[in-house]
Amino acid sequence: MCGICGIWQFKGEPVDPLVLSKMQGTLRHRGPDSEGTYLEGSVGLAHRRLSIIDLDTGHQPMSNEDGTVWITFNGEIYNFQELRRELEAQGHTFRSRSDTETIVHLYEEMGPRCVERLRGMFAFAIWDVNNRRLMLARDRIGIKPLYYKLDDSSLIFASELKALLETGKVDRNINMAALHSYLLRDYVPSPLTIFEGVQKLPPAHTFVFENGRGRLEAYWSIDYASARHENQTQSLEEYSEQLESLLQESVGLRMISDVPIGVFLSGGVDSSAIAAMMARISNHPIKTFSIGTNNRGFDELKYAKIVAQHLGTEHHEFIVEPDAVKILPELIASYDEPFADSSAVPTYYVSQMASQHVKVCLSGDGGDELFAGYSWYQMWNREKWILNAPWWLRQSLFGTLHKALPNGMRGKSHLHTLTRRNRSEHYASTKMSFPPWDLRNLLSSDLQAAFNSATYSDNMIVAGKDTDSLDYLSAMQHVDLKTYLPDDILVKVDRASMMHSLEVRVPFLDHKLVQFAAGIPSEYKVRDGESKYILKNLLSKYVPSEAIYRPKMGFAIPLENWFRGGLGDYAKDILLDKKTQDRGFFNTKHVKRILDQQQTRNRFTKATSTQIWSLLVFELWCRQSSV
Repeated sequence: MCGICGIWQFKGEPVDPLVLSKMQGTLRHRGPDSEGTYLEGSVGLAHRRLSIIDLDTGHQPMSNEDGTVWITFNGEIYNFQELRRELEAQGHTFRSRSDTETIVHLYEEMGPRCVERLRGMFAFAIWDVNNRRLMLARDRIGIKPLYYKLDDSSLIFASELKALLETGKVDRNINMAALHSYLLRDYVPSPLTIFEGVQKLPPAHTFVFENGRGRLEAYWSIDYASARHENQTQSLEEYSEQLESLLQESVGLRMISDVPIGVFLSGGVDSSAIAAMMARISNHPIKTFSIGTNNRGFDELKYAKIVAQHLGTEHHEFIVEPDAVKILPELIASYDEPFADSSAVPTYYVSQMASQHVKVCLSGDGGDELFAGYSWYQMWNREKWILNAPWWLRQSLFGTLHKALPNGMRGKSHLHTLTRRNRSEHYASTKMSFPPWDLRNLLSSDLQAAFNSATYSDNMIVAGKDTDSLDYLSAMQHVDLKTYLPDDILVKVDRASMMHSLEVRVPFLDHKLVQFAAGIPSEYKVRDGESKYILKNLLSKYVPSEAIYRPKMGFAIPLENWFRGGLGDYAKDILLDKKTQDRGFFNTKHVKRILDQQQTRNRFTKATSTQIWSLLVFELWCRQSSV
């Protein structure tokens, strides 16, 4: 894994090597092993390397034979050996054993369409000298990040937002649409960033700039129609056999490495499945890493240990007793934008532990989205019949009940979702940290005015508009694959692992496996109230049943318990501080009401703790970012 950045001053102004060096320096944690630059007049590319494959000759930026095509690349291409054989047969000469060089020669053959042949996780930039073309690309699912800004004189890009700030070309003006999304979702969705004028390259897209114009294009999407048509007559057993074959292949490809490798083992179904496939493939004990807490409702160490012992792994575990006040500033700095998924904390700790033993870890991320593991899938799949009722009836019945309940009352948010006009709006409304009525009370009058003038669209509603042909469960999964997974889950894992210079690979998100999973009938994913039915059925061949058929815990932290301790006083001091109030974003009386409600330790503590965490993260981000 690596860090990439670059500048093209397309009006001819030379790139300042000092600026390029500063950009590169901010990415050192992503690539502590070596660095490299390509600087030619108005174009500069830079790279920080975490050496995983071809340790001796894989240095970047890298070029073709005559230096007319240059690349700076972050990620891993798992089918590079197959592609290399094809390219050598076509006459291309390789000077290294790296997967990076494969992309260069593939680009020579296919141009920007080269991404269509790549199987892996990646973000890269290619400078085509002869065509005066700069191409940016991001993998299909969005595992690796890429930020960019285009103005009337330059195009700048980097793996992380902090590198772009070093150019002096980014004004620290908050994007109000991005802030609105953050308060709803706890993250800033693609293509938005928290700063105006800066964008994230969306998953499965390329951005090509040439002849004075930029072109953003999608190169892949899940083809549900083909997936369902190809396998529509198969039995559960036939689907399971194909799933096992694809999963073994995906895990095997991601075990290719010239450095030590391990796996995050939470004790849940997804990570246990990855560990089981690794153990089956490896000819020596695999390394597993688990963390737990002293809170029984959030601790899966017992099950991780059962799986590790059954598979005969070299197991490492750590009890997290985190000082959130101490690590919050470091976490916030690493994410660059407001990011309030509190599971970033345990992800930080498991990455820290694993990095002391290996440079690469596999994870089970993506399994919930592919096989319907989240609890909300089951809940809303059971209640989908309600959406068949006329909207006016739902609006009248549930809307009246919703208005009758006081803010904070259990069930108020649930009733609100039932009043939504269509299933796209319905599902989008189920996952809000601040529901609309709370948001109105929270915002200051100035921020409300700013929101009213901003162009805003809900990313989840947009993602759900092309799901009319799908059953409701598949539609929910599709929305999460397009939004929650790349913009929350994968961001969390990328930043937390890169803080410790650890590469994380995600076998479930091989695009061939994703496409196959889209074709599995919903009744094989959720059956008789059992989520991930087909995956659990497969895993039962490898892991004891007691580790599989049990309540889902998730990779979370007991926020409400933390706020009962020192974190509660810390949050109150920060959020009611004069500096926070002077910033003028929020209604201080409502913030105080939320804090007071949390301190009563009543039944609403979990919801209010999530809101307090979101506000605390945002304020600390503001202080760090000088906005």
